[in-house]
Amino acid sequence: MKSTTWAGDALRIEVFGASHDKNVGCTLYGMRKGVKID
Repeated sequence: MKSTTWAGDALRIEVFGASHDKNVGCTLYGMRKGVKID
């Protein structure tokens, strides 16, 4: 189902961007946490 309103597109992009950033952040955090440099 594709949104045809500008507001709908903007919201969809914001939600996708936020979830993408969160996933990247979790991945980087997991990598940093998993690699121990003592």
